[in-house]
Amino acid sequence: MKALNEDFTFEQLPSNTRAEVLEAFTTSPTKVCYGPGQVFYRFVTPRKGVDAKLEGNGILDGYWWFDEQTRAHLSVLAWRQKIAFAKVARSRLGVTADFNREMEYFCSIYLTAEVYGWAGRARWQDDKQLRITYPGGSNQIYFPSLAANKDKTSSSVARIKMWAYLDEIC
Repeated sequence: MKALNEDFTFEQLPSNTRAEVLEAFTTSPTKVCYGPGQVFYRFVTPRKGVDAKLEGNGILDGYWWFDEQTRAHLSVLAWRQKIAFAKVARSRLGVTADFNREMEYFCSIYLTAEVYGWAGRARWQDDKQLRITYPGGSNQIYFPSLAANKDKTSSSVARIKMWAYLDEIC
């Protein structure tokens, strides 16, 4: 059985999406095969108000993740600088408010099968809403398609391990 995304190329993405993805890295990302049991993390801002349909969560529809080594490094930076984990992550991963406005929930998944992703260092990002530039520099991983169903609430290659409000883990 082929690993998920084994045959994927960036040319399959619409040109504007392809440009956004490639510009999120400092250099061309490296295609990496990740195996069962590996854990990945991301921040989630759930839909609220009118947009908050009860269709399940949107964890698996996210493309941007980071691994345990990056999570540990961000945690150490937050501790040393005595600032919130989410603030350090926003800065080092270059997460603008347009992309994820609140970063109030933190989640992790583990893989149940081999999956290809593209890894590299996060590029600096200008946050036009907050009028600040985030330096980036931490490792991030782009997974083009973890979700298996049309509602993007399940996966044949990943399972949710943890979902927490950030105040609960910082």
